Amino acid sequence: MLTNLLIDNTESWEIPSLVIYTESTWEKRLERAAQKWNISVPILKNDFLAKAGESIVLRNNDKKVTLLGIGDSIAFKVIEDAVRKHVFANRDKVGKSYTLNLKHLGDHLENVISPIISGVLLGHYQLKGIPTNVDIHLILPKENRAKHIILIEDAKKVAEAKLWAMYLVDTPSNIIDPQGFADEIEAKSNEFGFDATTFRSREGLKTLGLHAVLAVNAGSKNNPSFSILEYTPKNPVASIAFVGKGVTFDTGGISMKGSQNMHWMKCDMGGAAAVAGAIAAIAGMRLPIAVTGFIPATDNMVDGASVKPGDVIQSHSGKTIEVIDTDAEGRLCLADGVSFACKMKNFDHIVDIATLTGSSVMTLGYEAGAMLSNNVETAQLLTEASISTDEKIWQLPLWDVYNKGIQSDVADVKNYPGNPAAGAIHAAKFIEAFVQENTKWAHLDIAGVAFAANGYGKDRNATGFGVHLLLEFAKIIANQ
Repeated sequence: MLTNLLIDNTESWEIPSLVIYTESTWEKRLERAAQKWNISVPILKNDFLAKAGESIVLRNNDKKVTLLGIGDSIAFKVIEDAVRKHVFANRDKVGKSYTLNLKHLGDHLENVISPIISGVLLGHYQLKGIPTNVDIHLILPKENRAKHIILIEDAKKVAEAKLWAMYLVDTPSNIIDPQGFADEIEAKSNEFGFDATTFRSREGLKTLGLHAVLAVNAGSKNNPSFSILEYTPKNPVASIAFVGKGVTFDTGGISMKGSQNMHWMKCDMGGAAAVAGAIAAIAGMRLPIAVTGFIPATDNMVDGASVKPGDVIQSHSGKTIEVIDTDAEGRLCLADGVSFACKMKNFDHIVDIATLTGSSVMTLGYEAGAMLSNNVETAQLLTEASISTDEKIWQLPLWDVYNKGIQSDVADVKNYPGNPAAGAIHAAKFIEAFVQENTKWAHLDIAGVAFAANGYGKDRNATGFGVHLLLEFAKIIANQ
């Protein structure tokens, strides 16, 4: 990304200027602004109240400025969306350089600076993957300048990690296939500061025992990959793991999806992208917590070798699986990923994340992801992270009564109950069967929130959901 944040306090009328206000800071500034721009207070007050997303252009002779409101909410998404929408809508007008004036936010700045910076950087994101080349001159108040600069640098690292995750999801699956995904992870590891180990062949995954991933991959001409991302600081206070579903394209296999909107299925690695982005952000911020990411990546295609409904397959854990529906492939990948994580190390917490079920969308719509967990502490930490980041999740039950939905006559478990009722819960119960006893584990189903019709493109596009949530989860544990 070539969007440059320049903290030089350069004020110039030669380039466009964007000034940001909350409602309360604007109320204090209103009369002075009206005098400066030669406009009556009642008219200016009527035209601009600095509500979230509200903007106005003021002119006086050869001077021009745009005022943008972010309201008085401190909800991250409210502020980020208000700024991003404005920047996105006006990105062609501002050219290659503009000023971003934050000096009037005063004491509010510390609470809103991170979503503002995120909104600005995301506003310049282009779906075609072409990097923008823009210089943004930041104007800050003199008070607490050093602290604000640190907050800006951290916000930039998080935004850049989120942008990478969005790029991974939005890029067509003939480019980000399982090997392309591994290429990206290896390429970005040095930039963000984490270690990457990638396995790129069927023989390699067979040696690792990832039999369920290989079953999903059986119908594809593309080799699968398995990537392990590790960030290990000196004297970590805890050790956690993330497992991300990396299905780079999902036809549904033999249980094939309908053709309408199948092109959206390039997004079925949104969980893996969130894991990659979160670890990039954690490494970039040098948090004092060890984090390991596991990304099993494959596409789910159809040919004569494809796994079939009714087949019984092996898994990393040693348990056998009856495949009822080949379109319930993501949970097969997660089963191997979670089992691998459990056997690799005794992590303090394991969280898997995936665009997994339509059931979670039917339950929570496009506003929140589903969370299911076997541990109260893990669930509480994720809930706290959700509230802080405004990436909404809602806990669903994981009661043992749902186990009957994954019981099989011919294998240890089956991957689908045969009907869609309680689909998100049954998917989580299936994954839970591969979690070792006494492991603190949670499952996040982000099917409704990873890929959205959000106005930033002509079609659905990536949201980066999960990057900030997992980062904040790690931060909370690191600060305990």
